[in-house]
Amino acid sequence: MPWEPGPDQLVLTNPIVISGDALVANFKHSSGIVVGQNTAAAIYLPGLGALMIALRSFPGALQAEANWGDLNFTWEGRSYSVRTASPITGGTQPRTVWVALDSELESEHGNTKGLGGLPFAPVP
Repeated sequence: MPWEPGPDQLVLTNPIVISGDALVANFKHSSGIVVGQNTAAAIYLPGLGALMIALRSFPGALQAEANWGDLNFTWEGRSYSVRTASPITGGTQPRTVWVALDSELESEHGNTKGLGGLPFAPVP
């Protein structure tokens, strides 16, 4: 895993996901990387679905800002924070990213937590 990602990379190093005051997921000793403008990093959250983070807009996504290893956003009135042990993406910080929480998506292992990547068609 690169310590400082390139401008076309998303890196999730030891990510944790917090919603309000609750720890939703802790991926200690886990890392994921996606490369390219048309791929979203996916964090599968038990009972919630897939939290997708991308460098470009995709259907259903909202705009957010990654600031080194911090990403904060509100989805359907609920606040979420993603914290990582290294920068989430490269380039000038803070950097615009796109996020969505899709309750329909499950990991390849069923509705269990995990990290992955999903290709998507960008919004024109």
